[in-house]
Amino acid sequence: MNQVLAFEWPFSESAVERLGWVLVHSFWQFALVAWLAGVAVHTLRRNAATTRYALLVVAMAVSTAAPVATWMLVPIDPPTEFLVSRAGAVIELESDDLTKPRTAVDPFAVGLILASDFNREFPVPGYEVGMMNSQVPPETPTPSTENRQPVSSWLERTQTILRPWLAWTVTVWGLGVVLCSTRPLLGWHTLRRLQRVGVSPASDEVLSTLRRVSARLGLRRAVRVLQSTLAQVPVVRGDIDNDGDVDLVVTHMDDVPALLKNDSDRKFGSVSIRCVGVDTSRQALGATVRVTDSSGSETVVQIASGGSFQASHDSRLVVALPESCAVQQVSIRWPTGRTEQWSSLPSERKLVLIEGTGTEVESRDSSR
Repeated sequence: MNQVLAFEWPFSESAVERLGWVLVHSFWQFALVAWLAGVAVHTLRRNAATTRYALLVVAMAVSTAAPVATWMLVPIDPPTEFLVSRAGAVIELESDDLTKPRTAVDPFAVGLILASDFNREFPVPGYEVGMMNSQVPPETPTPSTENRQPVSSWLERTQTILRPWLAWTVTVWGLGVVLCSTRPLLGWHTLRRLQRVGVSPASDEVLSTLRRVSARLGLRRAVRVLQSTLAQVPVVRGDIDNDGDVDLVVTHMDDVPALLKNDSDRKFGSVSIRCVGVDTSRQALGATVRVTDSSGSETVVQIASGGSFQASHDSRLVVALPESCAVQQVSIRWPTGRTEQWSSLPSERKLVLIEGTGTEVESRDSSR
């Protein structure tokens, strides 16, 4: 393992290296499983949804088992210590764990000298002091080129390149795990806050309904119900009465929803645009609409889903227009990247634009 990181690992370096190889192999393993699952789902797109769901469950199980199998099967070379004999040969001594204390070895008892002590002087019988550093005995054989190891394979070269970065890989992965773990902690904190701040007892009607539902479901543990002023409620916007302005619908706890109609006196016009996708989603989610009126001003709006707590806004776009102005041109950039344009539109205030019916033009963002 490399010594780039200055801190000490709380476990053995062999475990760090093994985990690093598991993370490296997980890149191609997950990519392969995702590709095979995508091809299979596309092939079975006309089959029942339960079949595709079961296939994706199997893919998730394989993705979970792959790192475990890699941990058990990946070979880890133990760290080595090099010894040099008096004849000049290099010998490797393997160790299972660098953290374990090594037994002292008498270099002259086994005829070996540690590579780190190669420049040290030892009293060798028959030689003067300092001869080991300056002279080599005549009978010392010169290493032959025939004993050199063959060129390593591409896999060994790749492992040699990646091995020094395994510790950094494990470190970055660990930091990512810590950051992702903060989301459940924040959710727990929010839940605790909802239980303590702005709460009041629920009404008797709600409690009676709760007891009736609990008995029907067979719930044995007590369920606590509170009214909260912090709980979010859905608020959606849209042209409910189709009069060209935006209205609001607000839901209330234990009460009917409230409709806030916009009946203000308007001194401007508006146009309602509904985009229908053909090669994209039916609601054209992600499309960018650019409306140009007769005065030359432009309004750019992007179609998005959701927008409120467990609720979705009206997919139709309501664009305000200056007084006595009409729509001159509408340009839509679909999620596929194709841009279409509609000109000479009718004067009516409700437009339905279908993908593929406009004039295709070059996108303004094509150069980006």
